[in-house]
Amino acid sequence: MKTTMTCTLLLATLVAAPGAARADVASDTSGNLANFAGAIGTDPWYAGWLTDKYYQPSKCDAVIAKGKKDGLKATDVLTGSFQHHPKMRQSARGDSWFEIDFGDAPWICEEYARQYAMQGALVPLREAAEFLKDASPPTAESAAGYNTGAGEATADKGRACAKAVDDAIAGGVPKDAKVKLNGTQQGITAARQTYCQGMIDWGTKFEAFISVAQQAKRAEKAAKYEALGVSGAKLELFIEYDDVHWRGKGCAIVDDLAVIVKAKKLFQWLENSNGTHTIRTYTFKGNTYKAKDKTYKTEKKAYKGCK
Repeated sequence: MKTTMTCTLLLATLVAAPGAARADVASDTSGNLANFAGAIGTDPWYAGWLTDKYYQPSKCDAVIAKGKKDGLKATDVLTGSFQHHPKMRQSARGDSWFEIDFGDAPWICEEYARQYAMQGALVPLREAAEFLKDASPPTAESAAGYNTGAGEATADKGRACAKAVDDAIAGGVPKDAKVKLNGTQQGITAARQTYCQGMIDWGTKFEAFISVAQQAKRAEKAAKYEALGVSGAKLELFIEYDDVHWRGKGCAIVDDLAVIVKAKKLFQWLENSNGTHTIRTYTFKGNTYKAKDKTYKTEKKAYKGCK
């Protein structure tokens, strides 16, 4: 009798163990899927969901794959924050708990991937919309003082915005998916034209005004050197460093333009981030030149470079 009871209990343990193990797998799978399910229906997303590798859509798919590998069946129940799932059931655990069958879990990853793509487009779309809301049309006056490339940098952001929208559509976002920007709701394709292309156009026009201003500045700088007979590579050098001090023997600053353009040798003093000093020597022959750098450990020693 004693032997029979022992065998019966052992058999019961062996039978129960797989079910208990699967329950643990279901619990782990529920918790891991909840990390992705919690993002569904949220707007805007927490920034980390788009930048952290852990939250990439492929990681959600990996959770499903692991659940299958670990023995979960389609009818096994998962419990968590699955309130947006179309087949969710209220759990007896409380109002904030919802149940789904493991066989229906792939919907979470599919919907997460779609919203992930949408959020990837919404971030730059919102930035573009915010920029255009406050930006005035480009003018020569507004571009004054900006360096070459400032407008192109804005246009590049617009191009990145357009690419993000294209990627979102390729990732499953409908072309007519609605987005609300600057108080106006429109399809995402139309928003791409309004805001992404709008930012590209703004930046391109702004860069054009900068280019005109830079050309005028260049012409103004060039005129004073050309009047003294400077041309070619030497002219381009003097235009580039028009606002930089030229130095003569002993590293003394030379301000007289007539002296600068006739000099056979000029120097520039560069202070380096590591505390060293570089003397750049320019040797002129007609309207051509050669440049050579030499670095010194101390300021005192650097003066030896201007000779």
